[in-house]
Amino acid sequence: MRIILTGLLGLFILALPLAAQQQQAAPVAGWLADFSNLPKETRAEYIDLFHRAKRAYVFGDWIICYALLEECEMLYNKNPHVWNLRTVCLIAQNKLEEAEQELIKAKKELPHDETTYMNIANLHMAKGEYQQCIDVLRNIIDSMPDPVSQNLVDILTFRIYLCHIMLGQRKDARNLVSHLSPLSDTPLYYYSQAALHISRGDRTQARQDIQAADTIFAKGNATLPYLRAIQASGLEEKFLKNTP
Repeated sequence: MRIILTGLLGLFILALPLAAQQQQAAPVAGWLADFSNLPKETRAEYIDLFHRAKRAYVFGDWIICYALLEECEMLYNKNPHVWNLRTVCLIAQNKLEEAEQELIKAKKELPHDETTYMNIANLHMAKGEYQQCIDVLRNIIDSMPDPVSQNLVDILTFRIYLCHIMLGQRKDARNLVSHLSPLSDTPLYYYSQAALHISRGDRTQARQDIQAADTIFAKGNATLPYLRAIQASGLEEKFLKNTP
């Protein structure tokens, strides 16, 4: 039995009339202006499909999410946030060449977007390019504007931690979380301990750490990014492949 059970532009913007969007401080993206000129019924259908795709993404239903995004594209095919979300679906299905092509399109339109950079890191991780993944994740953390979201920093730090474990750099991994304890208000402590136990082939202790985190941080989906990070890293396949 596996231990593991199997982020984008707010959709409310898509629902705003163009005139209202132009009152925002940031300039309106070309794709969004074009979208606003579509018939109201088409926009409403598109937004509903995109909402459903994002819900499928949250629950890890990658095939459903991908299919809904395809329906979105049949209505309007210029939204780069669709390409970013489709990249996630393709990576999760290990379709890495297709994911890379989708990411190239997204990066061209959203070169400074946080989600684009996260997908670049995700693709590096999926391809086993752990040092490149670390470099991208560190750049994301370093460029985050104040005030920094500590929850997001912890999630990114955990991915860096996993990369160090996969590279056999246990000391570097430990240094990242040496300041944490069971009293720390973050799933990072428990999941870092779980990942360490997985790397030692100790499935039982790892499961206990994960269950403790899920109990303490039961509200919302606080632990889901950590679960997905372990799954994406290849940690289980490398260290628990032949463990009952």
